This record gives sequence, structure tokens and C-alpha cells, in this order.
Amino acid sequence: MLRLASRLFGAATRVRVELYRSGILPRRRLESPVISVGNLAVGGTGKTPLVAMLAKMLQLASYAPAVLSRGYKGRAERSGRLVSDGQKVLCNVRECGDEPFLLARQLQGIPLAVGRDRQLSASRIPAAQDPAKRIFILDDAFQHLRIRRDLDLLVMDSTDPWAGGRSMPAGLLREPLAAIRRADWILLTRSHQADDLQETQARVRRLHPEAPVFSFHHAPTELIDVRSGRSRPVEELTGSEGTALAAIGKPKLFVRDLEKLGIRVHQEAFFPDHHWFTQQELDRFLDGAEAIFTTEKDAVRLERLDFDQGQVLALRIEARPDAPDEFRRKLVDWAKGVSRQDAKPQSPD
Repeated sequence: MLRLASRLFGAATRVRVELYRSGILPRRRLESPVISVGNLAVGGTGKTPLVAMLAKMLQLASYAPAVLSRGYKGRAERSGRLVSDGQKVLCNVRECGDEPFLLARQLQGIPLAVGRDRQLSASRIPAAQDPAKRIFILDDAFQHLRIRRDLDLLVMDSTDPWAGGRSMPAGLLREPLAAIRRADWILLTRSHQADDLQETQARVRRLHPEAPVFSFHHAPTELIDVRSGRSRPVEELTGSEGTALAAIGKPKLFVRDLEKLGIRVHQEAFFPDHHWFTQQELDRFLDGAEAIFTTEKDAVRLERLDFDQGQVLALRIEARPDAPDEFRRKLVDWAKGVSRQDAKPQSPD
């Protein structure tokens, strides 16, 4: 039954894509160029650190990026709202969702809005000092076909690139693997944990020979004391031990990152993605633990709780290209090319 349901689901997604491609379902174009960042698989592919990296890279190249996110499971997901004007965060994590809230904290000088209606979200973004430099980054938007994009980036987790090869509900794919051919570029994340990165790259190129393929690794940069906000170098905790607490798509990969840093994980406390921790749950794992190690995304859902009984440390990571100069040059060349085009009206095509 699950296999039949998967085939029906895959067929439905193909029909939907064709309706947009043929123009039967209308697509809108925003006033500025659009980069879409998304994935084929359900669950964590390391997309959020990539969005942060892209935004910072464009900002350093003197562009004016702005992030548009759905705000999944935030109270403002349906109505939408401005999360950050680039100078300060304007809502709490419950309102805007954990990933947009985290991005808003990380991206100084880069505005961010949430909402299912990305066109409405774009209208909430403050005007850029130089409109010709504005670039919208659509977070989690490979399937959000209502908005036209100038650059479609498909993110694939190199530790599990094919996500079982089956569409939901029998597998983890939002679309059949053939949808990879819609991507302009393919970004392989977590290359530092991949079993056979070269074979994955080769298969991706066979599926989509025209698309450039770039790989990225996650670099741990520091540990943040969730109670005090104080930063500690990761090397300082080599040889320490504690509990890994996580409510993300692939918590086992987080444990592997901790272990590579020389941190001994003697207990794993995993919850469903985006889970809102209770004080009782936190106290249960703090009791007797030397420390709790968690992710930054989890930390923003823990901050409201009481930490008097122990120490909670969030691992901060950054996505970094394996070939940084090549990727930066490719991105900036694309931005230069698209910025030379005339501004496009915000109307149906």
C-alpha cells in the first residue's frame, strides 16, 4: 500500500510541476532577482547554514540580500511578518519559527521575512539603499513554484543523497529523483561525513550533466553557553562528556560532529524535529549530566527554560565550500550578470 501511495504521490507532484511549467498555474516574478534554496528530501539536509553562507557571501560582495522563509511551525507562518529589518530581530521564536529566528540573529544587516505567501513577504522587506543590488533568497523553496527564480539551488545531503529513493509516504522524497533536473546548481552538504563523496558526485552528474555540482562541509566554530551567551572555543571541551540533546532532522549526524571534536556522548536524547522542550524534559537530562550539548537551532527553543541545575552548550557550525574560491567566483559572476538585467515588474509572466 505504501508503494502504491508513493507512486500516486510522485505522479501528483509531476502533474503539479507540469501545470506550472505550461503556464496553466500562474507564476509570479518578484521585483528583484531570486535565488531559491531547497531540497528533495524531508528532514535535515544542512540547508539553513547554507542559506546563511549565501547571504553573507553576497553581502560581502556588496549586494543587498534579503531572506524570505516560510516560517514553518511559527505562529506567523500563515499571516506572515517581518522577522528582522537587518538591524534587530522584531519577533520571538514562537512567532517566526526556530530556523528564521536563528537566521535573523546570525545575519546582521540582512532583513528577513516569513510567511507562506513569499510575494507578500517580499513586500515587507525594507527598501535597499541601492535597489539594483537587492537579491531575494527563498529558503526551502524548491517546491514553491509559484515564485519564479533566477537561480534554483538544490541541496542534497551527501550522507544520504537519495533519501531511500522513494517518494513519500514510503520514502522521504518530496518529489521523484528525476526532479533534480530542474536545478540550476546542485549543492552537496556534509561532505566531511560522506561515505563516498566522489561516487555521489558522479551519480548526480549522470542524472543532471548540465548542472554545476559543489560540495560543502560543516565547520564547528564555537560552543555557546545557552544560559549566559558566552562563547567558548571548541578545543576547550575536547575530552569532556555529556548528553546530546537534539530535535532536528538527523540528530545522529550532530552526535558524529561532537565525537569528531573529542566530546564523549554518553547519552542521546532525541525528539521530533522542531520539538518544543519542556522544563521537565530539560531537568531530566540535566540531572547528573556534566553538560548537555545541543544545536543552535535547538538552543533557540531552550532559552526560555531554567538552566540553574546545569550547563547547556550549543554547537555553532558554518557551511563552507570545499572549493571556496571557485564557488564564490561562480556566485558573484551570477549576481553580476543578473544585476545587469533591467528590473522586472512584480506581475504574472
